[in-house]
Amino acid sequence: MSSLHQPQIRIFTDLPSALISLSEQGFIEPKIAIRNDSTQSIVLHFSSGKTFDIEIYHQSDDLVALWSSDRMFSQAQQSLALKPGETKTFGDKLALEDLDGMPLPAGCYTLKVEIKAYFEPKSSEYNQLALSAESELYLV
Repeated sequence: MSSLHQPQIRIFTDLPSALISLSEQGFIEPKIAIRNDSTQSIVLHFSSGKTFDIEIYHQSDDLVALWSSDRMFSQAQQSLALKPGETKTFGDKLALEDLDGMPLPAGCYTLKVEIKAYFEPKSSEYNQLALSAESELYLV
């Protein structure tokens, strides 16, 4: 588990870091968490029911897998308040398949996990934070 420290907010990730054997594992389960290290509540706003997404890119930066591609989300805006010291984790299983449902071939990929939120007020220092993480993904 790694962390990136930003003022008042801490981002934690749990991303695959070793080689993944396609014959033994057909999915990954990356996670990203945000913790409120401030003394006041912080509110995350989401423009829809999609609170996060998981993406896999091939070496050439072509999107090859997308967690949200076969899911439906409400179009209702929602908010999540994080009290001081509170942590919220986002993530899910993602099959190691391309956008057509075919198994990904062995190779080097980039994995990205992103929280799809913004903060209020929009001029706050928090809005400048990237609520995402990336890592290399090696499939063998």
